[in-house]
Amino acid sequence: MKHLSKYFFLTSFIFTLFIFNNTFLVAEDKQAIAKVFLLAGQSNMVGEGKPKELPKRYRNSPKNVKIWKNEKWEPLIPNNVHFGPEISFGHSIKDFYPNQQIYLIKHAAKGSNLYRDWKPKKGKQAVQFSNKIKKALSKLKEQKISYHISGMMWLQGESDAAEGNAMSYAKNLIIFIEHIRNIGNNKEMPFIIARVLDYFGSKTGQAQILRNQQIKVATKDTYADWFSTDHCEKLNPGHYNSNGCLEIGRRFARTYHKLVNNIKNTKRQSHE
Repeated sequence: MKHLSKYFFLTSFIFTLFIFNNTFLVAEDKQAIAKVFLLAGQSNMVGEGKPKELPKRYRNSPKNVKIWKNEKWEPLIPNNVHFGPEISFGHSIKDFYPNQQIYLIKHAAKGSNLYRDWKPKKGKQAVQFSNKIKKALSKLKEQKISYHISGMMWLQGESDAAEGNAMSYAKNLIIFIEHIRNIGNNKEMPFIIARVLDYFGSKTGQAQILRNQQIKVATKDTYADWFSTDHCEKLNPGHYNSNGCLEIGRRFARTYHKLVNNIKNTKRQSHE
């Protein structure tokens, strides 16, 4: 009987060790996969931040963060003209995932609208963005880097409000989000919306309609979330200054991380 007990103990120990090792290996594999983040929008995503006003901590690129620029992967350093939310986003998201390689793909165009310019497969900006994503990911494949498109940050909507197309914004944004998730081959890809200011289209009431539509989309989509930019510092009534751009980037990272954790907790509870 004693021999039998020892046998069962040894078997249980080996089985536990096997499970532990495999769990550890899976965790290691996930850490090895690079995280790719997409950033897109119009003028406020382009950014009006002035490089000379950057705090010291943002002047050098984190070692594990790169951005697609000039047809290649480069360190996350602003050009000599301006910067947008991507700088602080890269630094902040690195703080949440310090052991993973992070790659950013940004595409933004001043004055671009969702209903025409970002219309999936047809709009000029949507097509350019899709091509940019393909080129950037192709380069990762060439370098034999395993990656996962982990999320998208969206800062756009002012033109739709100014041009009187706020009522159709939610419908168009839902279609756009589905398009982006198809590109990433991830139906659960987190999509973060920075709610735009109420300046453009404010006189016609379009601004508030559009802002409500942004919240509506984020609220109904399990894998989306939003945050307000109302109190971020401004350069003028419709655009953010350097500090405003940095704060938006940080909020993108915090909102993304919070959403991902909420999704994980929900899934874990559903399996208990």
